[in-house]
Amino acid sequence: MSSQLNLGLLATLERLFRCGEQIFVSNEELVEFVKRLISIYNSPSETLGLREHALKSVAELAQNSSAILDIVFEDAEKYVRDQYIDDAFPHSPNSFDVLAIVRSTHLVVVVFLETIVRVDWGIPRWAAIDALCRIGDFFADEVLKKVVLGNYPPRNLSIQDDLRIIEKYKGKRFIESVHNFS
Repeated sequence: MSSQLNLGLLATLERLFRCGEQIFVSNEELVEFVKRLISIYNSPSETLGLREHALKSVAELAQNSSAILDIVFEDAEKYVRDQYIDDAFPHSPNSFDVLAIVRSTHLVVVVFLETIVRVDWGIPRWAAIDALCRIGDFFADEVLKKVVLGNYPPRNLSIQDDLRIIEKYKGKRFIESVHNFS
């Protein structure tokens, strides 16, 4: 898919959002459209600006549709599997970045991210912790507290890597306060 085609796809979507137009497409067409947008932000050969634009478009759609959110979850799970194979090639933006900004269904998102933190390691775990930090609400913070307290210990790695990410967003005081109140 060429960059020119991708730019046209995003420009059309942006016009529809800006005008508040309702479009009627079949579920199959919408799924295919979202998958194309996801392929844009997953493609390192695209410009970062175009990739970020695609990410924001998917987040906007996922905000209002559980079916679209399910596609984002599937892509995040694919990212997890891909990182097991190629741990040296994390990319951003990715579907974890979408999950960090989707607000309307954030409890479902927090539970999904918590599961990743609990059962995965390395880059996927760090992407989930990063997303939870950016969500920044009570429920996400509760998961982060469990990470800090060691309730979800990382497999094969040091908890220090987790704590560095949390400290980057939440500050050292967050970590200290978790330890002080436990």
